[in-house]
Amino acid sequence: MPTRNVSLTDELDKYVEASIRSGQYANASDVIRAAIRALRQSEEEDKAKVESLRAAIQEGFDSGIYEGDPWERVDELIRQHASQDHNERRSA
Repeated sequence: MPTRNVSLTDELDKYVEASIRSGQYANASDVIRAAIRALRQSEEEDKAKVESLRAAIQEGFDSGIYEGDPWERVDELIRQHASQDHNERRSA
């Protein structure tokens, strides 16, 4: 199994230690693996939500009520949201 060294903030290190002391996890590696699995699942769910929203938006556009190219605005909103999420995750 590959080994990685990671740096944690004091807050995250305390969380890892508390998770181990609680008996929920056997060691730091177990905590980090669980966190990565949760992150992967969250990202996959986010992608599925975006695809569902895109399909619903396209259905609305295809209805003929909206004129113009709204995808530019939708893409900008998605980029803004992704940037906010990224910044929040980096500061955690």
